Amino acid sequence: MSSDFGETDEDKQIARLKVHRDLVGWIINKLEEAGIQAQRTTGGDPKGDVEVCDRNDIPRVREILFQIQGKAIAVSNSETQNSFLEVKAYTRKKIDSTLARKLINKETIMGLIATGKITKPAKKLLDDSEIIWIEEFPESNLSSD
Repeated sequence: MSSDFGETDEDKQIARLKVHRDLVGWIINKLEEAGIQAQRTTGGDPKGDVEVCDRNDIPRVREILFQIQGKAIAVSNSETQNSFLEVKAYTRKKIDSTLARKLINKETIMGLIATGKITKPAKKLLDDSEIIWIEEFPESNLSSD
């Protein structure tokens, strides 16, 4: 049975995966434009979706994430050595505190980029753990096939 929008469940999953793929590529391109080497992880790596190759670049990556997020926050004081970014291509599902805790517990994530909303409790948890979050990333910024 198809949904109200005439798409099958598989069509929705494929569309979400394409957005995820394109957002990961967009992030890697942004980092490369800044001279930062990053790579896409594979095999459902539990550490995250994008790995920053040189830990010395982590403060610059955090600055770039804050610029994308639109926050002007001093990032030089952060001692994090987490080198992975997580991408969530949810449009109808919110990132809640349960998912935020799962990301925090990975202990590898420095940033979360989501196409959907992040709840206030989840934002607080992420902020307290010094994980930079970006919500409602516009899919229109991404190339698609």
